[in-house]
Amino acid sequence: MVSKLPYLPIYFGDHYKSDIQFCSLAVRGLYLELKLIMAESTRYGFLEKNGEAIPLEYVAQKMRSPVEEIDAHLLPLVSIGLVKRSPNGILYSP
Repeated sequence: MVSKLPYLPIYFGDHYKSDIQFCSLAVRGLYLELKLIMAESTRYGFLEKNGEAIPLEYVAQKMRSPVEEIDAHLLPLVSIGLVKRSPNGILYSP
């Protein structure tokens, strides 16, 4: 198991050069929130806990938003490849 990092490294150059800049503020906020949750996950970089996918309802609750809104904002992140799904459906950050 990887020890928990006390920070989340963000490379500003990579961030500002990526397609995330063409996304809405809400999508960018979801991306950051997902990365924070993934950093605290049992498997770093994956939206999972003990091998099971963390449901979007959990993310929606943390962001105080309807799950439908989270799901809609997730689509651009998946389409530009900033978030991917494993074969068993777990979201992860490549």
